[in-house]
Amino acid sequence: MCLYVALSARLAYHDDMRLLLAIPLILAPALALAQPCPGYSASGRTSFADLDRFYGERAVAILRAAMMRDHAELDALVTADATIELWRGDASWAPRGADRKRVSGGGAVMALTERLKPRAFTLLLEQPGPISIENPDKCERAVRLIITMTEPGQAASLDFAFRDGKLASVTGEQKGLVEGTLPQ
Repeated sequence: MCLYVALSARLAYHDDMRLLLAIPLILAPALALAQPCPGYSASGRTSFADLDRFYGERAVAILRAAMMRDHAELDALVTADATIELWRGDASWAPRGADRKRVSGGGAVMALTERLKPRAFTLLLEQPGPISIENPDKCERAVRLIITMTEPGQAASLDFAFRDGKLASVTGEQKGLVEGTLPQ
């Protein structure tokens, strides 16, 4: 009888341990959802200006990685199915491979930088104010960069859309650019 009680207690202990070991696996999806989106503080709050700066800097880092052909960095920052669409007037351009199929992911961003040959960027930030925003249900954010191209008088307005902190798409327009200074 004493052996049976000891054996039963030992089996019950192992069953409890299995349950305790399984709890992190059960809670992992819920814990993952509780993590703040990239660009948000650990508390899950931020300002519009901080978000624009975070994602603007990320967009610039992606362009730099594409220009340097840094595949590892692009894989870390761009989704494999990221798409690019650039308009010039009423004509649309998207990167295509030798087989004429659309290219996506980091290869698409490299094709974009080869086409635009960017030399500078401008990022307009929201003005900080007393309002902060909370971590959204979906981790999605878009930011617009104005890219000045090496070709004189040419620029592009590009909207970088991010999903879960990674680039999901770029859409934009190539435009003529007139720059000048004003008297002080």
